[in-house]
Amino acid sequence: MGSNPSRGTTFPLGKVKRAAKHLVSGKAILYVVLYVVFPTVTIAQVRGFKSPKITHMQNIVTNIAPNTTETATPTALRPAPGRSTSANPIWVAEADGIWRNTKAKQKWLYERPIIRGKETFKALGTKRLKLAKEEFARRITLRAQGTEPTEKASKATTAGAVIRLYIDADYPDKMLNPRPELMKGMEAKNSQMLLGFWDPVPVEACTCKRFDEYKDWRVKKLERSTAGTRMIDLELNTLTNAFRLAKRRELVLFNPMIDHQKFHDPKNVVHCREYMPQDSTELHERASILFRHPRSAVLGLPWRWHPAR
Repeated sequence: MGSNPSRGTTFPLGKVKRAAKHLVSGKAILYVVLYVVFPTVTIAQVRGFKSPKITHMQNIVTNIAPNTTETATPTALRPAPGRSTSANPIWVAEADGIWRNTKAKQKWLYERPIIRGKETFKALGTKRLKLAKEEFARRITLRAQGTEPTEKASKATTAGAVIRLYIDADYPDKMLNPRPELMKGMEAKNSQMLLGFWDPVPVEACTCKRFDEYKDWRVKKLERSTAGTRMIDLELNTLTNAFRLAKRRELVLFNPMIDHQKFHDPKNVVHCREYMPQDSTELHERASILFRHPRSAVLGLPWRWHPAR
């Protein structure tokens, strides 16, 4: 009984002898199994196989057809939940399409979309698998509609860009509702004044020092003899409204106007609503004062013929 030089037809005696030598080490059964499953395996390849992990057999070449070779890819090497690929052992699939970086300190969950023809990892913004699945489903829906949810909008780099965004939006309030026409006129006037100073100022340079510089710049442009600090506060309030809208539109990361200082003492602020008539009786009493002198009688007529008469 001798070995047949044609492999795969008769079990070679040489391999049987070598298998017998390794009976103590437990490799004989492995030799037999590998020879039956992979007839072209050499003893050198088997000796390099130190453990029964299939990942060490990636480079085994099997004959599929004459003059045709193909690299065998065992099922255990395919990406599956809870298992990392041998090509990239850092990333572990937690669920279909959701991955986790095993070497990162923060165990954030990621997706692996194809953006501009390249496969990449994008964070899902959570460490919890349930929330990651919801965000992943949302992004799939948006991509089906032709929108890439991970693309960031262009950022506003200057305060002037923030003010122009507010102007283009027609000066909405904090709830995005339209303002009364009178308030729109005031916001429009303040916005034009603000652009004269803030147009080239970078967003990150909107600091307390820059607010003081605006106050000095604005006082020089006053045409009245008053201090003008109340007007400056109103203009900066318009700038606050503009930054609030820009942050809501995600054009800036923060609103630098949240804690800006005031220049007019609130104790000295007097609102006209504090002196307005509360009812028709009080309105007529004030109108009667104007009729006491001929020079002021004409001023009392609008009060005298008020719709509340």
